Amino acid sequence: MHRFHVRVLGPLELDRDGEPVALPRGRQRTLLATLALRPGSPVPTGVIADRLWDERPPASAQVTIRNHVKRLRRLLDPAGRTPVVPFEGGGYRLAVAEAHVDLYRFRDLTGRAAATADPEQEARLLRQALALWRGPALGDIDSASLHREVVPTLAEEYAQALHRRIRLDMRRGAHAEVITELRRLVSEDPLRERFWAQLMRALHHTGRRAEALVCYEQCRRAVADALGVEPSAELRELHRQLLAGDAAVLRPGSSAVGRDRRVPRQLPPDIAHFTGRSHHLAALDKACAPAAGRSPAGLVALVGEAGVGKTALAVRWAHRVRESFPDGQLHVDLRGYAPDAPLSPSTTLATLLSDVHEGPLPEGADARGALLRSVLSGKRVLVLLDNARDAEQVRPLLPGGDHTVVVTSRNQLRGLVAKEGAHRLPVDRLTAEDAAALLGELIGHHRCRAEPEATARLLGRGARLPLLLRNIAERVNRYPRALLAEVADALYDTLYDEDGPAGVLCAPGSAADPSALVSWTYRTLPPEARRLHRLLGTRPERVVGPRAAAAVSGTSVRETGRLLDSLAEVNLLLQWTPYEFELDALSTSRARADDAARPPHPGVSKAVSVGAMSKRRISAAPARNSAISVGSSDAVT
Repeated sequence: MHRFHVRVLGPLELDRDGEPVALPRGRQRTLLATLALRPGSPVPTGVIADRLWDERPPASAQVTIRNHVKRLRRLLDPAGRTPVVPFEGGGYRLAVAEAHVDLYRFRDLTGRAAATADPEQEARLLRQALALWRGPALGDIDSASLHREVVPTLAEEYAQALHRRIRLDMRRGAHAEVITELRRLVSEDPLRERFWAQLMRALHHTGRRAEALVCYEQCRRAVADALGVEPSAELRELHRQLLAGDAAVLRPGSSAVGRDRRVPRQLPPDIAHFTGRSHHLAALDKACAPAAGRSPAGLVALVGEAGVGKTALAVRWAHRVRESFPDGQLHVDLRGYAPDAPLSPSTTLATLLSDVHEGPLPEGADARGALLRSVLSGKRVLVLLDNARDAEQVRPLLPGGDHTVVVTSRNQLRGLVAKEGAHRLPVDRLTAEDAAALLGELIGHHRCRAEPEATARLLGRGARLPLLLRNIAERVNRYPRALLAEVADALYDTLYDEDGPAGVLCAPGSAADPSALVSWTYRTLPPEARRLHRLLGTRPERVVGPRAAAAVSGTSVRETGRLLDSLAEVNLLLQWTPYEFELDALSTSRARADDAARPPHPGVSKAVSVGAMSKRRISAAPARNSAISVGSSDAVT
């Protein structure tokens, strides 16, 4: 059995039993890089095709991929003794442990650094992690898809770790030692303001105040030329203190607004076994970070159906970038879709102010909103508003200024996009690759590889929804000694009918109960929309247009179109085109269960068919649903 080590943090390299393997140029190299990014997990052939041909694969793609895999197998194991690239579950898997891929060693080291309370140990671990980088990640790979969707996220991980290490060096007094490195960093990327701030502090602490002021002017010109805006509040305040000769210019790692104020750190714990979403993380980075020709977005809305993982995505991204917001991070669950009433703006503002303001609060949402804006003025804070009901609940909470607000909701928040200019990022279900990887992380990749058929059944019922997959995994993990197929059979018998989830996977009515999640959304609808939803759920076809839906409901096409739009707005219907809607599995089961408890509506025959939808449109919609959409902010999904 050969032992392989793969390095992607720089030019792609591979060692076999300690000896380097010469890798050919071209698509075979891209194939190895694609597999190495997910070691031990099958990568679907569709994803491989996207990486090899930048989402424009030829008709012969499947045959060509098989030929590339055959050549890669011969390259890695000329004797053919080791199944190094087996085909599993519709994709190819690189049989290499995560610990033997430098990217995963880097993430392990940075994770351990973040967890330790010892600054010396943290700095030592970060230096070890950064030493794994030999240049830009995958710098020699010719794949526009990888460089567009994966490499920016890896570069941001590197920058975050480097910023943390420099901050620790400065805290121990090594200001002079980091100046040359910081000058190189701001020269390479003049829009990374956190490195400018560190350079200005380092120069100040070595008695070079004039040079620190020159640095501010260089940064100001770079930001103004690229974006047409002023630098961040942190840099402007640091500049003011330098001009004033303020002896309290901040220690490294502190905020430029002062050391005696309260800094809120309200983010929930990061999500365990977070999988995939590289497209969305990169899109959030792009939307919320300065770039040539535009300002960063101040308001981002993550929208999607229940259980799709909006909160997990927001929390993971917030933890990745929290150091870019030195004045703190605020978080509140707005309970927009929950068993109890949504939080009122006045109550929410009191919660937000509790950690940033001392003293009595004024009465009313307007006065509290004005106080929040005043308290946060001149600062740079990340605000995470989770589980919003609608735009009206969010609008009074917006702090303005140089802050970034991320909102999650099942509602499409159309008003925030149209009026406040929010950047909307639709969150779709996981790709098949990421769903399989998540289940493997939760129940063990070895169990999935040992019983691929049972795994495929569980994945099918999980519907690529992270919440469903986590609940399924919890059930499976109750019986670690049982065969996966046995647990899957018992799970099916207890919890599913032939059309999807018939019961619950956890405590009924809890926040993790998929049925309850749909019910909480369902309650927000007007009666006529709930009725249409129930009627559509009784049909065998899941895809429907306004005319077919009108035939089912017995209402006019215009009125039916309005109701379909209201269902799509809260993601109880998935909308692919202006005239094409689909009921997802959770909504279908909820509608059928609800319909079974009600008598037929007068004048509407159960025999009415929505079969007017063409077979082409019915079969096309699920294929669209399999792709992650991170389209423009004005896309309606």
